[in-house]
Amino acid sequence: MSKVLYAQSNGTVAVVTPATGVSTATIQSKVVPSGTASVVVADSIVPVDRTFRDAWELSGSTITVDLVKAKAIATANIRETAVAAAKISANQTALSETVTHVLATIYSAHGTAKAAIAGAANVATVKTLMDTFINTYS
Repeated sequence: MSKVLYAQSNGTVAVVTPATGVSTATIQSKVVPSGTASVVVADSIVPVDRTFRDAWELSGSTITVDLVKAKAIATANIRETAVAAAKISANQTALSETVTHVLATIYSAHGTAKAAIAGAANVATVKTLMDTFINTYS
């Protein structure tokens, strides 16, 4: 099946899948804002991994991931994970329970991961760094 792609006014990529029996031409005329360029692509063009969906950009008929935006998303995600882990650690300490992760370790690992993400040269590295932190502290 084909999809219609276009860049939205906020910079994100819209991916529209026509309902059965609806042509891509109909989608382009009814859904795509007037004056906005759109392309029809095969399903295989749209990335399966939506981790950095808000960093997608449309370049011709290709979806690319903006590295700067991906880094911002990853940094926000590891921060959210660190905050949650810190709350759990504080509660475990307050309740005299076995502490899963010591606060100092969480803070240190967050700083290290944040710096590594900032210095990453490509999106794959950003994703690996983010996933490693989240998997460790979730």
